Amino acid sequence: NVLVVSQPYEPGSVFKVIAMAIAIDDGDVTASTTINDSGVLKVDEYEIKNVSARCTGRLNMAQVLAQSCNTGMGWIAQKIGRNLFYNYLKRFGFGERTEIEFENEHPGQLSHFSQWADSELVTKAFGQGLTTTPIQMATALATIANNGIMMQPFIVDSIEKSPGNWQKTESTVLGQIIHPESAKTIREMMIGAVEDGVSGNNRMERYYIA
Repeated sequence: NVLVVSQPYEPGSVFKVIAMAIAIDDGDVTASTTINDSGVLKVDEYEIKNVSARCTGRLNMAQVLAQSCNTGMGWIAQKIGRNLFYNYLKRFGFGERTEIEFENEHPGQLSHFSQWADSELVTKAFGQGLTTTPIQMATALATIANNGIMMQPFIVDSIEKSPGNWQKTESTVLGQIIHPESAKTIREMMIGAVEDGVSGNNRMERYYIA
């Protein structure tokens, strides 16, 4: 379906994984870093709130991600800061085409950090105020699964140049986006979101799901 490359959307809470990965990789937080969350984060003229009542009180970062806490993620964005957050997002490929073999690929929308209000810095940590495409999100999440190494996405496995003569598409490494240790930490935190968090309906017997 070409919509996976041509239809940008606001990713919402799935983007929290990316923001948390950035904070972990930069050393701003660890999985055990704690905050005392009142359930409301005031920024500019807005009040950021949560859906879950479990997003209040003393929480560590693993709990913030597992319970999908907007306020905790907003606090994390403030710790990261505009410049660094933006540059990591560009490294993850947001705001750029993946160059997968589809025409009309949309790059998504990511404004320069110099244009972000304080509230826009915060809301980007939970996937609002920017757009991405499904293929961009899949590529970024696959990077976390792949120990922080980003691969060029592709569709065509091989091309028959002549009868019986096949040219196989080679996998292309685009770079080490986050450290392997950071990727491992985020994967474990994502498992926590399924085992004891908001994604519990994805739990499976005999398998850990991130």
